[in-house]
Amino acid sequence: MPFGKFIICDLLSRSLVSSAQLLSHNCNFASLFRFIFISVVYKTLPEPSWFPNTIGIGLAAVKMFLYWTMGGYILSGVSIVTFFMFYFVALYRLHTNEKISAVVCWLQLSGPAVVLYGYSIFSQAGSDEDELLLLNPEYKARFFDEHRKYYMPLNHLLFAVCVISMASALYCLKTRWASFRSKEFSPAHVGFCAPLASHANAIQAYRAALNKFSLSPPNTLYKVSATKSPLTTFLTCAVLTHHISLDLIIVHRNSSTDTGA
Repeated sequence: MPFGKFIICDLLSRSLVSSAQLLSHNCNFASLFRFIFISVVYKTLPEPSWFPNTIGIGLAAVKMFLYWTMGGYILSGVSIVTFFMFYFVALYRLHTNEKISAVVCWLQLSGPAVVLYGYSIFSQAGSDEDELLLLNPEYKARFFDEHRKYYMPLNHLLFAVCVISMASALYCLKTRWASFRSKEFSPAHVGFCAPLASHANAIQAYRAALNKFSLSPPNTLYKVSATKSPLTTFLTCAVLTHHISLDLIIVHRNSSTDTGA
């Protein structure tokens, strides 16, 4: 009886979690189509701040994949399509409109990172039956060949876009640093944290796929560089956090001095 109750509670919890996830994903879909509708009706370019939020549904694909395989594939596919719809428009506006804040520029870093991480579910077996089939050498060889042919090219492309976005974010922050450091601390500055975490997460996913499917030797320059990418991201995060914190402390002290005077 206790074991039967445990199974029933587990099934109920899974169904509740799946229902809650489905509801949140539908809300995300509704917001996405609303943003597209606004851009079409008013004939305006999409706001860059919409970009990482709308394609963020790809991050939910990883969790949905655990409960509903096809649902995870659908969410990841939608994320990829909307990424190519919005990314280049957002990148163009960031570099042509200096009025866009440094935080919004930095948020773009999470866009391709979320897509790449969500895309990683396609490298896994979709069911327990597929896991068992991978024990068959012939099926496993075909599985790996198909992923090298179809999965890895897009994976390489998304990784390249992640690197481009990192360079773009650093450049935009540099060009807006003078105006950014003169402002007081704002809760919006927390937007610098999540994109870096998403970027490191995506690089880890790419590195795992590279080690799994690539036929190149492990000591090649490209694999070594990809392995060191998370370390580079960590160092960038540490240096950036140090400079931002130092400047914010200086600004706070100056404002306190002015107030006291």
